[in-house]
Parts: sequence; C-alpha cells; structure tokens
Amino acid sequence: MTPLLWIPLVALAWYRYATEDWVAPWMFWGLIVATAWLAYTLFQAARATAAASNLVAAAATFAKLSTERQAEVHAQASALQYRAGGTASPDGANPFEDDAQRYGWYALAMEDLGIEPVCVIKGWNPIRDPFTAIRATHPYIDRTIRRARKEGFEVSLSDATAGVLGKR
Repeated sequence: MTPLLWIPLVALAWYRYATEDWVAPWMFWGLIVATAWLAYTLFQAARATAAASNLVAAAATFAKLSTERQAEVHAQASALQYRAGGTASPDGANPFEDDAQRYGWYALAMEDLGIEPVCVIKGWNPIRDPFTAIRATHPYIDRTIRRARKEGFEVSLSDATAGVLGKR
C-alpha cells in the first residue's frame, strides 16, 4: 500500500480517536507511531523525487551544453565532490562512481554556475549531498526519465544506474 493511501486512514483514525467517548489507551500511541511513520515516509519520497528530478534534468541540460561548458561543469562538479570528501581529485581526473552520482554533482555544479535546467523542473532542487540523495536503482529515476521523454528530451542513463529501465 502506498503512503498516499495511508493519509486518509490516519486522518480518519485521529478523527475517531478524538470523537469517541472511550478509546483504548494503546490507540493513542498507535496513532503517534503511524503518524510519525507516515510523515517520515512522505518526507523521504519528496526527497527522492527532488533528487531524481535533479538527476534527469542535469543529464538533459548537460547534453545540451557546448563542449567547453561541459568541461567547466565537470571541473566544478569534481571540485565540489573533492571538497565534500569524495573520491574525485581537484583537477577532475577521477570519474564518478555511477551516472546517478555524476549527474547529481553536475546538478549542484550547474546551479553554482547559474545554468538553468532545460526540462522536468523549473529550478534546481535543494539537494545537499548527491552521495546519499538517491540510490542509483531507485524507481523514481525511471519515472522522471519517462516524464522528460514526454517533454521531448531524450535522456538516458546507464542500465546500472536506472535499474528498471529495461522494463519498458
């Protein structure tokens, strides 16, 4: 069951708890736990959606840039990753671990350089750490790629990055 379907159920349970004459004491604590779980799950989903949107928008935007501008973005992303304690060297010689991490850092670099995304989102989402923002096989990446393709942008990531791309 998706978290969105839990919203009316939890709201109805709180309503019932508030309007009943007598309610078992454990119901209050059950509602607290259910509400905390729902809030956490919705927060994580919003965070993953923002990260997937940044990732796909960065891939589409990077593909549209000139070669010189791509080199500038790569150098900025490598410098950002190096300052964050990543594996890249300050001169940008080392590659990123996968496309999800690479385009996550490219999104941060393009935001720093003032480059606006070309699809999916109007502006870059505030993602602090591409190392932990989204797993490379998260299904939201595939959904966002489909959305970008509907907008007319051909975005592709390696099959290892988007784990469900082969299911089209």
